[in-house]
Amino acid sequence: YFRPKDTGWRPDRAVILLHGGSAKGKDAQYIKVIAERLLLERIASIAIDLQYWGERKTDLLTTFAEQEKHDRLYNQPSVYLTWVEQTVKDVGRTIDFLVQKKGANPKKIFLIGISRGAILGTIAGGADKRLSGVVLLYGGHFDALEKTHFAAACPANYVGRISPRPLFMINGEEDTDMIKETSVAPLRRIAKQPKNLIWVKGGH
Repeated sequence: YFRPKDTGWRPDRAVILLHGGSAKGKDAQYIKVIAERLLLERIASIAIDLQYWGERKTDLLTTFAEQEKHDRLYNQPSVYLTWVEQTVKDVGRTIDFLVQKKGANPKKIFLIGISRGAILGTIAGGADKRLSGVVLLYGGHFDALEKTHFAAACPANYVGRISPRPLFMINGEEDTDMIKETSVAPLRRIAKQPKNLIWVKGGH
C-alpha cells in the first residue's frame, strides 16, 4: 500500500495495481515506479499479488517462463477461468479494503493493469461497477501464445461494459506479445466511449 506520509492523511483518490506475468508479481520494479509517480499526485495505490504469484505462490508455476505459464495456466481454459474469477473477487475485496480500512472515497477508486494485469483489468473493470475508471497498459484480447479461453474469461465480452466510466489504453505499435492487428485493435474497436486510446512507438 503506497500513500503519502502525512499523519492522518486520507485518500481522496486510490488506484488498484494489477501486475503482469513477471515472476516478482506486485514487487516488480515497474509497479513501484507507477506507485511512486501516483504519489507525486497525492494518489494512494495498492498492489496485489495475483493468485500463483508472489506471496500467493503455489506449485502451479515454478519458473514463470512464458511456456510454463501458457501450458499450465493461460491455455488451460478451466484453470484459467477459475483464476480470472478469483482475480475479479480479489479486486472487489481490495475495493472493500480501501474504503473500509483506509478511508478511500468509494467514488474515486480506479484500476491500472499492466500486460496480463491489463487483460484481467478489462474483465474486472467490466464486472465491478464500483471502479470509477480503468487504465490498461500494454494489454489486449490475448497474447501471442494463447490458443483459447472460455467466453466468461474473454476481455472482448467485458471491455464495452466499462462504459460509461472512462477507459484509457496505451499500447506499443511493435508489440510482439499483444499484437496490434489481431489482439489490440479489435478490442479497441468494441470499447465504448468515453475512451482514450494511444499508440506509442516500441514493443511490449
